[in-house]
Amino acid sequence: MTLRRISLYFLILFVLIGVGLFTYSNALINRLETEYRAISIAYADVSSAIITAVTGGNVPLALLKEITESLRRMLKFPAIVISADGKQIECRNLPGDLQPVDAQSRLEIHRLAAEMDEVNDPIPLVERRVHQPTGTVEERLVATLHYSSPQIITTLSWMPVVGIAFILIFGGLGLYANHSYRQAEQKAIWVGLAKETAHQLGTPISSLLGWLELLREDPEAIERVHGEITRDVKRLEQIVHRFAEVGQPPELEETDLRDVVAEALGYCRKRISLRNVNLTDDLADVGLVPLNGVLFGWVIENLVRNAAEVLANPQAPGNVSGKKAQRASGKGKIEVSLRRGPKGVELEVADNGPGMNRRTRRHAFDAGHSSKAHGWGLGLTLVRRIIVEYHHGRIRLESTPGEGTRFIITLPARGTQNRSSAF
Repeated sequence: MTLRRISLYFLILFVLIGVGLFTYSNALINRLETEYRAISIAYADVSSAIITAVTGGNVPLALLKEITESLRRMLKFPAIVISADGKQIECRNLPGDLQPVDAQSRLEIHRLAAEMDEVNDPIPLVERRVHQPTGTVEERLVATLHYSSPQIITTLSWMPVVGIAFILIFGGLGLYANHSYRQAEQKAIWVGLAKETAHQLGTPISSLLGWLELLREDPEAIERVHGEITRDVKRLEQIVHRFAEVGQPPELEETDLRDVVAEALGYCRKRISLRNVNLTDDLADVGLVPLNGVLFGWVIENLVRNAAEVLANPQAPGNVSGKKAQRASGKGKIEVSLRRGPKGVELEVADNGPGMNRRTRRHAFDAGHSSKAHGWGLGLTLVRRIIVEYHHGRIRLESTPGEGTRFIITLPARGTQNRSSAF
């Protein structure tokens, strides 16, 4: 899964969370507003009934006052009751506990009532009279109830905005951090690639310069060194081919993997410093594998070179030190084995070096990370890219302090399917 696709998935997740939060908050707000309007209507209906009862003289006045006061205490949100003639005003829960004590306050209350009506329709309080003997009901407007949503609804209405703002902020920070990481990784790759190019070209060019110097001193040695010069020129051609293949997905051909590994090990034995290191191999015949031989040979060289350099310097940063390193720093051994596994073809490169600590294992495949003093941290990054992205295989790192390191590569062979991953 590419980083761009992961970023897209996270963006979709953020959008879904924002939409869900907005939808849920709106549903909750609408429910509360419906309930508060129902309370307001109930208050108006009971008030109308009380007014009718007072007019008819059917209920004791003291009881009616007690009921009215109880109803007023029910109103936990801003409410204004204004009589039909506009002279009588009753207020509850207004800002600053505003009351109609003078002309200015009465004007302010009327202004607040008008603002409330823009949001919530006012509710009439009516007096009902039944005319006998016809039984017709006459309604007379006594007052009007104006109300606004309680503070909790106003607070809840901001929740989706605040939630989406947090999602955007953290999402933006995440994308920025990801962008910065990618830039740093790209920089490390370019620097490492330049150094790797110089390193790859350095060996055959130095060899060619040596042969030219020999020919300058002894022109008749051309027949002896002709084969070596040809091999070095082919090596330069191979290096150019490698870097050309790295830039784009290469073509995979059915190839005998054992031949590719054997050829790469042959080069390692001749051109990589293996002093005090015993390089052995056990290569089974695994048949044909979809492969790019040029790039896979590069994988073998990188892994063997890394192991040889670690064995030459077991106390480098990131490796174990002290007695464990001393025990591992005797005769170095690198073993390369090829076999068929349950999920495809397995290639293992193991050494008896000092091993890696936890931090080094965790960052072993990161671009720019190297435990060697003069390393440029690109070898294992290229190895993973070639194995996982180009050959759709797997590479697993196992390392125990004081007991060595193993790289196990699994490639899909004929009749097998393997999900790409790296550990």
